[in-house]
Amino acid sequence: MAETTLKARARHAARRLSRLRWLTKRGILHHYGVSLRDRPALYLRYLLWDPEVESYSYDIANDDELCAFAEANFGVTARQARDFLSEARRDPELTTRLSERTRWRFDAKNKLPIGNRLLWYVAARARKPELIVETGIYEGLGSLVLLRALERNADDGVEGRLVSIDVDPMCGFLVRDESALTARWTKVIGMTGDLLPEVVAGRPIGMLLQDTPHTEENQRYEFGVALRQADDPVILIEGSGGYCPTLGELADQLGLQREHFVERPRDHFYPAPGQGVLVVPADCASGWNGWPGPERQAA
Repeated sequence: MAETTLKARARHAARRLSRLRWLTKRGILHHYGVSLRDRPALYLRYLLWDPEVESYSYDIANDDELCAFAEANFGVTARQARDFLSEARRDPELTTRLSERTRWRFDAKNKLPIGNRLLWYVAARARKPELIVETGIYEGLGSLVLLRALERNADDGVEGRLVSIDVDPMCGFLVRDESALTARWTKVIGMTGDLLPEVVAGRPIGMLLQDTPHTEENQRYEFGVALRQADDPVILIEGSGGYCPTLGELADQLGLQREHFVERPRDHFYPAPGQGVLVVPADCASGWNGWPGPERQAA
C-alpha cells in the first residue's frame, strides 16, 4: 500500500501541472485529428489552458438518444428521463457549488460538465437502488453525481447508499468532506480484489459502475461479486467502449442483450467510446454459475 500511495502522490503532482503540458496536449489533439486550421477555438482553448489529459469531461449533445436508451433499459418513459436530465443540470451541487469547489484549483476545470456521467444519474434516479457500487473514484465526479441522485431518491422516500473503492488515498476531492452527501457514502481505499466482498457483504447490489482499469481480469471479478449479491435487477455499467468483451460474454452466458450507449460530446474533440450496460434480473443472476475457468481477482 505504501508503494501505491507513493505512485498516487506522483500522479497527483504531475496532474497539478497538466495545464502546462502543452506538448502532451498537442500530441493528444494530433491523435484525435484536431487541427488548428479546422477548429482554431477548440484547439487553442484546449492546448493553452485545459487541465485534462485523461478522463475528459464534457456535456453531451444527444439528450434524445439518452432518454430513448433509458426508456428501453431502465423502466422509465423518455419524458421522465428528460426530467432527470434537467434536474441534474439545474442542481446547485452539480453546477454552482461544483464550480466553487474547482474555482481555485489549477488541476481541474473551473466549470466541470457532468455530461459523461448523466447516464449514471438517470439510471440511479430511474431504478432507485438501495446500494450502488462504484469501482474507481478518480476526482470524484461520478461519486458526486451518484450521491446527488441518491439524495433525490431519499426525497422521494427511497433510501440508498454508495460504496466507492479506489487504491488512491487522494481520490474523490470533488465531494466536499463537509457535505451532507457524505452521510450516504462509504469511501474505501484499497484494491477491489481485497476489499469488495467485505464492504458489500450481505447487502444486495442494485448498480455497479466498473471504472477501475477496464481489463477482463477486473471486470470478471467485480461483475462476479455484483451478480452473487444482485438486487432485482442489478445494472452493470462499464466504459471501455467495447474494448473489453467481458460484459458481452456475460450477456451471452445469461441469455441477455448487452446494450451500448454512446454519448456525443458537445464542443469537445474526444470521440467518446460509450458505455456498456447490462440489466440482469434477479432470477438470471441467481442462476449464474460463474466464469469458465478460474476467476481472477481485480487489481
